[in-house]
Amino acid sequence: MNTRVVIKIGFSWIKTSGKMLGSYLSLGMIMGLACFILFYNLAEDLLEQVLGQFDQNIAASITIYNSPRVTEFMKLLTDMGSAAVMIGLALLVIAGLVYYKNLYWDAGMLTIALSGAFLMNYLLKLAFHRPRPDIMSLVQASGYSFPSGHAMASLAFYGMLAFLLWSYFKTSKMVYMGILVLILLVLGIGISRIYLGVHYPSDVLAGYAAAGVWLTGCIMALNTLKSNRRIDAV
Repeated sequence: MNTRVVIKIGFSWIKTSGKMLGSYLSLGMIMGLACFILFYNLAEDLLEQVLGQFDQNIAASITIYNSPRVTEFMKLLTDMGSAAVMIGLALLVIAGLVYYKNLYWDAGMLTIALSGAFLMNYLLKLAFHRPRPDIMSLVQASGYSFPSGHAMASLAFYGMLAFLLWSYFKTSKMVYMGILVLILLVLGIGISRIYLGVHYPSDVLAGYAAAGVWLTGCIMALNTLKSNRRIDAV
């Protein structure tokens, strides 16, 4: 093939990739900013002690469905957001990404997404030191309440899993079903924390918001790294 044609194709590909990367970054920045604003408003309302009515109304609409079967289901959901379960799943996924697909960047970013969410949640809890709900909870929970660690870590981890599935298997209808299941799982984990009486609704919402900022940052970083590697390869 003519050298000029090869160079022209290469520059055309780089230009297209740059536009796609720019679109991803712009969308990521918008989503990250929206999550940050949500978290900021919740934190401000917490410090001004104006979340009481909001938390009471949302919690009442969830706990009204209390029953032994629902309680067992909620305990199962909350276990899916526990550190032990997510770390175990993360190790399995990371092993598959590295040993079967050689996707080191993806495995590394999945690790960063989960571990970073744990660390950020720990620091935020220390910063706001909100006590847990003063009610008889259905499971044991320790530490501060705001933001919810289960909500935050589950969105960061399962959200990154959903993104990786979409990245490599977006043409498969089964993958979209899998992504939907992951979304419902994250929402269910958050609801379970309210139902079980260990978090206020605002804790869960703040956990999602903080995780949204972190997750979009991780995805943007992964896309940038992979895009740069492709351009270098050209």
